[in-house]
Amino acid sequence: MTNTAHPVLCGGTFLIQILESKRITATRRQRTQSVSDTIHEQDVLLGLVQIVQPDYIKPAGDTFKTYTTYFKRCVENTPQDLQFADEAVVSTFLSRLESDYAGVLNEMTGFVNNFIEVGTTRQKDIKLARRLIGLIVNDAGTPNIPDDYRFVISKDGSSVVKSELMTVPNIYLPAFLLSIWKFIVTERKENSLGATTVAAWSAPNVQGRYSVPESLPTPEDFFVDCGTYVAPVLPVVDTEFSEELTPANVQRLIMPDVYTYLRNAEEKYSTMKTLLYNDQPKKFYSFYVCNRIRFRGPDSKVEGQPTYPPNMQFIDDATIENIRKVSRFAIIIGTGGLGKSMMMRHLMLNAIANFDDLKCFPVFVPLKDFDETADSLFEYVYSKIGVFDDGLSKEQFELMLTHGLCLLLLDGLDEINAGSVKRFERELEVLTDKYSGNMFILSSRPFQSFVSYDRFSLLRLMPFNPRQAMQLVDRLEFRPDEPAIKVKFLVALEKTLFRTHRSFTENPLLLTIMLLTFEQYAEVPLKMHVFYREAFEVLAKRHDASKGAYKRALRTGLSVDAFADYFAELCFRSYNDEKFEMTAEEFDGYFNQLNSRSVANDKKTTAGDFREDLCSNLCLMYVEGNSYHFTHRSFQEYFCALFFSKQKDKFIAKLGDFFEKHQRRMFGDRTFYMLYDMVTEKVEEYIFTPFLTTLFGECEEADGYWTFLEAMYPQITYSSEDEYRFSRRVAEPRSFLLSAIL
Repeated sequence: MTNTAHPVLCGGTFLIQILESKRITATRRQRTQSVSDTIHEQDVLLGLVQIVQPDYIKPAGDTFKTYTTYFKRCVENTPQDLQFADEAVVSTFLSRLESDYAGVLNEMTGFVNNFIEVGTTRQKDIKLARRLIGLIVNDAGTPNIPDDYRFVISKDGSSVVKSELMTVPNIYLPAFLLSIWKFIVTERKENSLGATTVAAWSAPNVQGRYSVPESLPTPEDFFVDCGTYVAPVLPVVDTEFSEELTPANVQRLIMPDVYTYLRNAEEKYSTMKTLLYNDQPKKFYSFYVCNRIRFRGPDSKVEGQPTYPPNMQFIDDATIENIRKVSRFAIIIGTGGLGKSMMMRHLMLNAIANFDDLKCFPVFVPLKDFDETADSLFEYVYSKIGVFDDGLSKEQFELMLTHGLCLLLLDGLDEINAGSVKRFERELEVLTDKYSGNMFILSSRPFQSFVSYDRFSLLRLMPFNPRQAMQLVDRLEFRPDEPAIKVKFLVALEKTLFRTHRSFTENPLLLTIMLLTFEQYAEVPLKMHVFYREAFEVLAKRHDASKGAYKRALRTGLSVDAFADYFAELCFRSYNDEKFEMTAEEFDGYFNQLNSRSVANDKKTTAGDFREDLCSNLCLMYVEGNSYHFTHRSFQEYFCALFFSKQKDKFIAKLGDFFEKHQRRMFGDRTFYMLYDMVTEKVEEYIFTPFLTTLFGECEEADGYWTFLEAMYPQITYSSEDEYRFSRRVAEPRSFLLSAIL
């Protein structure tokens, strides 16, 4: 093929050729949905620069992105540090090649594995090597590449002169790229020499950008080896010399592994299934609306007087950077359905998107599985990294923690089994004390005072305002075959529902269920249990939007009422065991114990069919990995309350002890309150009255009111310095039942 572009090998043209073979992280379907790749052009250039200058720190913000554009276009204003004008930098690079060639080659191997598509049927690695040979052989730079200049083509350092490149049958790509990069850094520093070439390549219908000399062996006879990156064995940090391992150096050592992890983590967290989108995942940011966050700012104190009202401030746009300005230790608190886990997912994606600027390695850690089987909190957190990249060693992770390079997002403090809470608190204290330079963000329902988390600032997740509620509904894809339904719902929100059902419209989950039930009922009930009952009825009868009025049949063949009875008992059994997700084996175990199934003499319905209906037809649960999850915990709470409400009086009389036993998780849990609304008289007769009778009897037999205080309020906390922080919980009794009565 005739090369009409007068090619010149320089930094910019070299980068362009590499970018043509860049690894694509987004799938074809994701690209049609405008999901961008996680590998950006500036990441590739940064990788090349850090091979020459390992401690190079890229400028903040979008500056380096602009530099990359200049470099790729070979324009005159390419920064001097990207033209390697500093002779000391170049000299150090050459010394490293001389003294530690294997180490530098390993870094280039990591670069190839990280950024270039290798070993696929598209043969991008082979095409890259052949194009670069063509660029070298046809180089028209001034001066030309000398005929006797040698390029390394094998792992052992063997090299050939320029003309011999035409006949080589195989190439070790990392060594070849390293030798080309060395030539550019030392012999072809003037990047603007390639401007004419880049301009010609950019013109339409101009040959040369992908040209390969005709005398080269065919791709079938040409082999390219890309090697395997070997993570360096990191030195043990001696405290006497620990300052030599700067955060920048630590980040450079682990960079190849970090980007693999980030890509895989972003792929998982950038899409998700929801109550409306249970068939296939949707792009997270296609429907997510970010809550505001409230926190207490610095007070203007008057000596000897408490500050009132407190200085409450808000974060309107929650990002890692904005939260870090408040505190590196934060607990995000919100009631069920308000969006805590969604916020944590958003913060994870925000940290990934801004990794190069934040220099913060994010780990998303669901806490629901933390129990006595975990060796330690450190080991538990590290296990979540291996899901996305098992090549990142424990030593590397510990080194990042030591140098304050990590963000730990610990989701669901309230979901930890009651027997493991104290251990978690102890281990969290150890972890935060030992690695205090990192950022720790927890999320939780307001199930306790959090006084024991004295290092952490409390951030309150705010309910939706009307604008946010309208924005969420507008973004949700609901009944595209009947758009008028959503329009009517938006009108109803604006006219009446914001006023009459404020607690529903402020909650993203409840707002979504309102939309789901609006088509059938048009009105929204005031009672929460009626609201969930109607939601279940709609889910059980829901139309398939792609099939008009066609209604899916339940695979089990059960009636809606029978299905509800089965599921209610299963929810009770799992709720009692504090199971918020189940393996298939655990699910089957609960299903096979169902008394309601035995009473119905049902030998036909299988656990597999029941799971299929829950996940595919009713959307009350979903499967992820090897576990079955409730679409939201509030469904488990409703059906558990439904199960309680249908039991005999003797059973209900025992529920007082049940709720007292589980009182830690009752704050923010709706189970008891929905039960109270369902069977108010029974709860008062068989739970409240016996509880108060026993309590008052014990008080009368002892010291009266003082016994009452000692039993119900054993500790009263007050601080004039931080009155607002404790005022909300200080007057709450130790007993959940008394709290519910009051």
